[in-house]
Amino acid sequence: MSEEAERRGLLSDRQFGNKEGRTAIDGAAIMVDRAHAAWTNGHTTGVLLMDNMGAFPSVEIGRLVNLLMVRQLDEDLIRWTGSFP
Repeated sequence: MSEEAERRGLLSDRQFGNKEGRTAIDGAAIMVDRAHAAWTNGHTTGVLLMDNMGAFPSVEIGRLVNLLMVRQLDEDLIRWTGSFP
């Protein structure tokens, strides 16, 4: 599914996790560098880094599948065998 989303350009350029050649660490380093540059120029800055892994168990499967279908992702890549809540 990641390859199909990448091929169709469905992922933001700001997406780092699970993207070829990019890691979440790269994204965090860029944010910290930008915040530091702004701070150096006298701006008030802050960075909030979160690990969202714990959020995935709460994803509404029906909504996710619908979003994938609206985005016209190949139906063979969307395999849901459970029931929707």
